Amino acid sequence: MKIQRKQAIGENLLYLMVWSAIILVPVLNSQMMSEMHINLENVLIAWQQIAPYLIIFLIHNCVLAPRYMLRRKYGKYVLLNLALIIGVFWLVELYEEHLMLDIRPQDDAEAVDAYRKASFSNLEIYWNVILGFFMTGANTGIKLIYQSMRDEQQMEALKRQNLQAEMDYLKYQINPHFFMNTLNNIHALIDIDAESAKNAVIELSKMMRYVLYDSGSERISLNRDIMFLKNYIELMRIRYTDDVEKRDRMLDVYRERYSEKGWCENKIYPGMAELLRDLQKSGKHVVLASAKPEYFCRKIIKYFGVEQYFDFIGGSDMEGKRDDKTVLLTYVLDNIGNPRSDKIVMIGDRKFDVECAHNHGIKCIGAKYGFSEGDELKNAGADFLADTVEDLRKMLL
Repeated sequence: MKIQRKQAIGENLLYLMVWSAIILVPVLNSQMMSEMHINLENVLIAWQQIAPYLIIFLIHNCVLAPRYMLRRKYGKYVLLNLALIIGVFWLVELYEEHLMLDIRPQDDAEAVDAYRKASFSNLEIYWNVILGFFMTGANTGIKLIYQSMRDEQQMEALKRQNLQAEMDYLKYQINPHFFMNTLNNIHALIDIDAESAKNAVIELSKMMRYVLYDSGSERISLNRDIMFLKNYIELMRIRYTDDVEKRDRMLDVYRERYSEKGWCENKIYPGMAELLRDLQKSGKHVVLASAKPEYFCRKIIKYFGVEQYFDFIGGSDMEGKRDDKTVLLTYVLDNIGNPRSDKIVMIGDRKFDVECAHNHGIKCIGAKYGFSEGDELKNAGADFLADTVEDLRKMLL
């Protein structure tokens, strides 16, 4: 924006310099003719000839060019420009014929000669129109040049923003959800492949150092960004190994740890328990639909002391059925009597929740305070967005 403002100032200064020179020409010309002093009468006559062009320029520069030419309304622009030029010079003709008869020199040959020398020339109206078109054309050309410069700068800025957005998206991967899952993978790797676990810790620490200390800087070297990408790719290779046996063993270790204590290594968002209580008091029905095994869902809800606020708790089974969100929601709706979709609202923090709700014709509130990444919920088409639990309370109560 600062660069565009400077360009606008530069463009206006250019116009000011050109018109200042044009206005000063009659003054200098009059002084040269009179040799000793400036003939004010001749200067005023010349300025009278310049005035219509200045009026045309101001209207064209401030109204016609930006509103029609630069917006590609070429037909309207040409017609209005022609009407402006002809209209101004027609009014000037009327003015000179009816109001300036006593001022213009008529009989004095020397005065007439001085009048013509002091001004550009006493042109016929069609020559004035042609000259007016040349002037507005020059004005348009200058504006198009500056517009092209602004467009190029905007494209460069857009490219930089897109690149920054791509980097931000990768940084969003390092959220608590990602961090927790990675640590769980490392925990599972320790007993299976200690060397890979060590490498994963090193790669994760490099990424966290970048996110915490480097990414907030106004300028970051390209090498640091490339290194961040390499660390991320290497960590993904460790997490999603092609070794089927190792992957199955990691999954077994993870499940074993989760069933022992991993299920309770989380907490309720501040204000959520109170919101659940108030929803129940207001007569609203609250149902849980989670891709987690239903056994653990009930265990977690009971552990945090909020099970009394739920009318039904639904999740996947231990055999992996109902792990698809759409199938899961069908199961939950069947168990609560399939109420009308316009009487239900779903709350979720991932795009899969939004898609699942819309597949059932249900509106969805995107909980941005959860594990969503960037504009994930907005891009998924969430009907409403809640930045905090308090925002959610205002929507539901």
